[in-house]
Amino acid sequence: AAATHTVVVGEKGNDFTPASTNAEVGDSIVFHFTSSSTHDVLQAEYARPCEARDQGAFYSGELNSKAENDVSFSTVKL
Repeated sequence: AAATHTVVVGEKGNDFTPASTNAEVGDSIVFHFTSSSTHDVLQAEYARPCEARDQGAFYSGELNSKAENDVSFSTVKL
């Protein structure tokens, strides 16, 4: 059965809670942003966190959060 993994972004600064998650193919990862600004989610290397890993890497596009916790993005493509 598919699972849902929730990641809270920015609750204590520039952090993710939990810091890592192990999702399986078919699972969803839901990001909850705690600040009102523009965010995005992408698949990157640790040393270059703001650059997509490669052309096939996952990228959400810009997500505009107008108020605390109003943006969630989920995907099942892992």
